[in-house]
Amino acid sequence: MWPNRLVGSVGTVETTEEDWNRVVATNLTGVWLYIKYEIPEMLKRGRGAIVNNGSVTGLVGSPRVVGKVASKHGVSGLSKSMPCIPQDQTPGGKEQ
Repeated sequence: MWPNRLVGSVGTVETTEEDWNRVVATNLTGVWLYIKYEIPEMLKRGRGAIVNNGSVTGLVGSPRVVGKVASKHGVSGLSKSMPCIPQDQTPGGKEQ
């Protein structure tokens, strides 16, 4: 699967809380939920890969899309923090 959505917002002051929450929910929470539920399925199968598609805005800033920038930075950090789980371990780190 490829959890990617093209959702942005506007500048810091102009962004409403509703827009901010929608962008973060789509761009960051959606990716986290996908990973959360996919890793146990991959462990059951004994194989798999997760590819998170971010954006250049996840590496740099942009004043007109602050929600997108913040959420894509979050996706980059989440991807770097994802566990590389050996096949003989469960998500809790205990041997099977």
